[in-house]
Amino acid sequence: MSFRPPRERLTGERLHQWVGARYSVTGRSSDLYRCGRQGVLLRELLRQKADFTTLLSDPDLYRIEGADPLPILAQVDATWTMRVFDRVHNRTIRGAIVLARSSWPRHFLSRIRAFAARLVHGRN
Repeated sequence: MSFRPPRERLTGERLHQWVGARYSVTGRSSDLYRCGRQGVLLRELLRQKADFTTLLSDPDLYRIEGADPLPILAQVDATWTMRVFDRVHNRTIRGAIVLARSSWPRHFLSRIRAFAARLVHGRN
């Protein structure tokens, strides 16, 4: 399944498929890209002042694991931004590209990869 915005207006099941897609037709993808699409949808819902009351009143529509986040989420509005505080990078595990926690700063990992690529190709 592929999506070619802006030529296709996503609604209903197609919107759900776009938000949750785990693979990319045009290249590598990961949970990081999926999180980005989820952020796009959430920002638009908040911008339109979507009413989540109906959703949250039906516990069969969502699952909470751990501490109840609803009191904090009730404070969220369209001015909030989402950030990843742990250092993460894309990694392939059992054929799937996933986010993996990194103990090294991301920019440092990028510099190491670039240096290794130069060594492989004979450029210093």
